[in-house]
Amino acid sequence: MSSSFVVRTARDTDAERITAIEADADRMLIDLFQAEAWPAPDSAALRLRAPGTVLVCASPSHDVVGFAHLLEQDGHAHHEQLSVLPRLGRRDSVACS
Repeated sequence: MSSSFVVRTARDTDAERITAIEADADRMLIDLFQAEAWPAPDSAALRLRAPGTVLVCASPSHDVVGFAHLLEQDGHAHHEQLSVLPRLGRRDSVACS
C-alpha cells in the first residue's frame, strides 16, 4: 500500500511546523558531525516572507512533514533549504501529487 503526499505552497499557518522540522533535521546533522555548536534554525515566519518560494510536503493526514525553500539568484535556481522529518527520510519512493 503506498501513501500519497501532497506538495503545496507553504502557508503562514505552517511556520511553526516548518521551524520544528528544520530543528529535528538539524539534530540528525549535529549528531552525525558531532558538532559542539550549531546555529538555531531560521524563523520560518521570516523564511516565508523572504524572497523565493517555500513548498511543503503534507502527509495523507495533512500534517506537514517536510519543506523546501527555493530562490532565484542571478537568474539561476537555488535550493536554499530542504528539511524532512528524520523518521520519513531516506525512503525508496514516495508518491506525491
